[in-house]
Amino acid sequence: MQKRTMNKILITLGLLVLPFIGFCDTLDYWHVYYNDSVIAKFTSVSPDLKIEIDRSKIKEGDTLTTKMNTRNSSKYDFKWEFSQAYKASRFVAGLLFKELIVGFVEDQIVVHFGTETQNDPCNAYKHTVTAMLFRTDFGIEFASLGMWLHELLRENNPCNEMQMDFHNNVLGYVHKYYFFRKPLTTFYWKRKKFSKRVADFVKDESANGVYVNGQDRVTAWEFRDGHYPHQDCEWCRSDRKNNLDEEKYIFIAY
Repeated sequence: MQKRTMNKILITLGLLVLPFIGFCDTLDYWHVYYNDSVIAKFTSVSPDLKIEIDRSKIKEGDTLTTKMNTRNSSKYDFKWEFSQAYKASRFVAGLLFKELIVGFVEDQIVVHFGTETQNDPCNAYKHTVTAMLFRTDFGIEFASLGMWLHELLRENNPCNEMQMDFHNNVLGYVHKYYFFRKPLTTFYWKRKKFSKRVADFVKDESANGVYVNGQDRVTAWEFRDGHYPHQDCEWCRSDRKNNLDEEKYIFIAY
């Protein structure tokens, strides 16, 4: 167990130091302008240098200009490479340590709700806070892809549940992310505070929740339980995209 943990730490540290040992070269680049608009961009390594212009649209007095520059990309590319390596290291850390977040959320369910019933507001809490913490600890790329793949690859995941979870996931890592996290507070010891904010939000069902089988809705999600690529998936997706508030969580059952 200790050896496995050490391997995870070494992999993460290796990714963190990648930007400090990289090499950046100079780069020649050209911008081609038709009048004042850029119509093509090339660099010294571009494979295709062909430009096509519709002759019928050329007017008398139009100009075609090529501007060349040489960019010493060391400083610029260093920042970019550092940014990409940092994102990559957080993504890999998510792959290695995501179960820590999952376990924490399971504990918080007991604290704030006692037990979870499938597709109820507590389930919305689980998805929202997990997505929110995934972004906090591992970056938005991991939160987005990780939560999406979880739903897509989960066995026997009916369309209504999949689309409900998609909605609540995005609520956590995008639409209400800074409402739950607050700026400049990403420290791991703040997790319980983040968790309580999400729980309080979910518990205020009348203000923040939408029961998609309620009497105020024209059609209900309850029986939209086909499996992808069944048309039920597109129906639920269209409903949540066009008719439901993206800043409220949704649930199918009590």
